[in-house]
Amino acid sequence: MDDRIPTSYKEDIHQFSVAISNAFYMENKWILQDLFEKSLAAKHGNYSIFDIQFEILKEIIAVDSARRKFKKQKESYARTMADLKAGNASVERIKLAQDQLQLIDHSIIAAILLMGQLRSIGDGIAWWFLKYDRALLRLLAEHDYVTPPRVGKGLHTEIQRCAELASQGRPFLLNSITNFLRYGDITVYDTTKGTYELIEVKSGTSRTTRTFNQGRQLALVQEAVKTGTHSKFGFTLTKIACKSPLLTYVKMLERVLEEATANYVSSRVFGDYLSFCVFYTKKIIGLPELQSKAMAEEVIRRSLSVFKTKRDVPLPIMTNILPTVHFSRVLAPYTIFPIRSDLRFALMTGEFGILIQLNITGFERWLQKRGWTTKYIEPPKNLSLKNMPMHIPILQVFNKNIRKGTEIGIDTLTVAQMELWMPESIERIILTIMDQWPTTQYQYYTNYFPNTGKYAWD
Repeated sequence: MDDRIPTSYKEDIHQFSVAISNAFYMENKWILQDLFEKSLAAKHGNYSIFDIQFEILKEIIAVDSARRKFKKQKESYARTMADLKAGNASVERIKLAQDQLQLIDHSIIAAILLMGQLRSIGDGIAWWFLKYDRALLRLLAEHDYVTPPRVGKGLHTEIQRCAELASQGRPFLLNSITNFLRYGDITVYDTTKGTYELIEVKSGTSRTTRTFNQGRQLALVQEAVKTGTHSKFGFTLTKIACKSPLLTYVKMLERVLEEATANYVSSRVFGDYLSFCVFYTKKIIGLPELQSKAMAEEVIRRSLSVFKTKRDVPLPIMTNILPTVHFSRVLAPYTIFPIRSDLRFALMTGEFGILIQLNITGFERWLQKRGWTTKYIEPPKNLSLKNMPMHIPILQVFNKNIRKGTEIGIDTLTVAQMELWMPESIERIILTIMDQWPTTQYQYYTNYFPNTGKYAWD
């Protein structure tokens, strides 16, 4: 999920269902689980951080190679289909070719999903490598998608540079194993200064306009890493640091997942602000249709009780499928959620389904009880990729005691919804904005919470 790209819930569910039921995905799922467990071991010093990176890299290259092979097969079968139709072949032969073409197409979808999940494991490593600084991670993700590396001189040069860094005892992260790190090839941590350096590895010595522009851009981003402010795409992104840690309902999510494992479904409702329901899809699909339908309807009905009046305004319903099918610059990956590791993996791979509701009007009422004045802003209709603005305000808030106000964007509330934030966390962002910016004029920001306390990311 890119925070600037509109998505289709129905299409996402279809893509995800196709991928996880495909033979290629099922045959390789164990590799995903093995690497995920090794990445957690590496975090706690029980596995080589050098080895886990190159194991992930190897699998990303292998999966992308399979994807390209499937793509060539698809092109071949498409030509065969055209020849069969032109030659008036029998319906049976055409149907057989169509089925094979669909199978190959599903394998391509499965390979893309698997590659994204491999990089999601790399994202988990990136989050703890960069000390859970989501503002810094957001900054480093503000770049176009980086294609998977291919075996060749350039990759060999990168690996050689990594070996040199390892021999020097310098902690590093290979950017290509992540979704987040999109500037340079290697991110290096300076343990003496507590700073990060972005390294672009070149296999040749020639200087071109392209390499010059890359170097200039890397220098700008390196400066932004230092200052916390970055100008790109016609806007300035500024880091704001909350003094207090993030508060979430993620610990409750763990309990609900455990309940759903035993009872097929479970849910929680937090006043008129937030609710979520969980389906143990791995198990519930084996029930008779009437029984599973009744269970689903009941748990969804309870989740919808978060809306107290017909005038309450909801955010669009969210699901754990969304950040699995789409990468998001603004969301923490499930790989770092502070819950049991087997439950994290189950969330990633679709063994559970989660539906999350956030009541904007309910959140307004919560703020108003704490002395805030609020105003709902109707978002623009018919947004598309071509006219998607960076900031879509959803709430204006004002505090008469400090005589300041600001806007809250739909992106902030969506992150709060997806990561199950307590309302206090959003209020902390509001207060931080007012404290750090002397003007009420809106600016683009990305927030940082200290990763401490009961609800810290793992």
